[in-house]
Amino acid sequence: MLLLAAAALAVTPPTPDWMGTLYADKPDTRLTQVVIPGTHDSGAFKIDTEGKCKVTAIAGANPAMAAAGKGNPCGAGKLSKAQAQNFTGQLNGGIRYLDMRLGVPENKVVSKKKAGKKLTNKAAAKVPIVLQHTFTSLRFTTGLKQIVNFAKAHPREQIILDFQHIDLTGKKKIDKYYTSAIDKILRTYKVGGTSVCSRAWTSSKIPDPVQATFRQAWDANRNVLVMYAKGELPKNSCYRARESYLYSPWPNTEDPAVSATANAGYLAARKDALAGAAPCAVSGGNQCGFFVDQLQLSMGLSSQIQCLGGSRTQNCSLLDLAALRNPSAVQEMTAWKAQGLPVNISIVDFYEVSDTAPQLIALNQN
Repeated sequence: MLLLAAAALAVTPPTPDWMGTLYADKPDTRLTQVVIPGTHDSGAFKIDTEGKCKVTAIAGANPAMAAAGKGNPCGAGKLSKAQAQNFTGQLNGGIRYLDMRLGVPENKVVSKKKAGKKLTNKAAAKVPIVLQHTFTSLRFTTGLKQIVNFAKAHPREQIILDFQHIDLTGKKKIDKYYTSAIDKILRTYKVGGTSVCSRAWTSSKIPDPVQATFRQAWDANRNVLVMYAKGELPKNSCYRARESYLYSPWPNTEDPAVSATANAGYLAARKDALAGAAPCAVSGGNQCGFFVDQLQLSMGLSSQIQCLGGSRTQNCSLLDLAALRNPSAVQEMTAWKAQGLPVNISIVDFYEVSDTAPQLIALNQN
């Protein structure tokens, strides 16, 4: 088994261009049939975990975690920072699914009066929308620069931007202001003359993402699929409601064995659905579309409180949990694929721990 794995890795193409290389002679392959490496909380790479650890909670954050950010900022940061590399590093490393989570710093929420004013495209780009995981990471526009620059430089590489969490204030008028800004940024914020939506799988270019092939995307010269949780963005041909095209069940566990069992069960259910023996539509998504195996571990609130209070000292960061989980993640994906289970996207924290991406890419050669 180890020799086979080594042989597969030896012929893995350079990760920045692996899709264009591996599928040059198989362009009619659907993206939903490809093993795609992804990251969990992809934008949570700029959260402080060392030194003075200045962390800022987002508006609407869990009050206990927001308080922890003030009382134990480094500890809170370690429970929130999910990646070490920025988007450029992740994409060059082979990652093609990005778990995007947006919010607003709690100390920069606009007034109702300002929220009532119409936003210009230029003004929208200055609204402090941030990538976040409870605490702020970096400006949304800064992250988009990295993503768009990669998309332009590698037009055959297909990137999935899954905006599964847009966490705002809970105040309708103010939130409408922020969603308008996000919408305008995606449509009009240009990086070297290119916006996200100008590279996106719009409904006119690629009508059905579930059936979309590399050939379709390449012929259309598009390479970004934008998905969002229904109701969190205005309707636009640039965006796809994730519930219609993707399913991403969450095991929500700190135990690697429980995670493995749960994900195997989700894949078995997907196999039945693809065979017509079960419905494709399930609560929260479409299991016959893009399918995400969430292989990261998740710490419960009680565990977080123990870590922040000092009564627990082991596995008190997402990096610790990645070291616990990632070594078996590729082995499991390999075994599931060998068993005929329909693997597609897998996500982890700190993907470079155990070098997950190139090993997952290599599974596409088997």
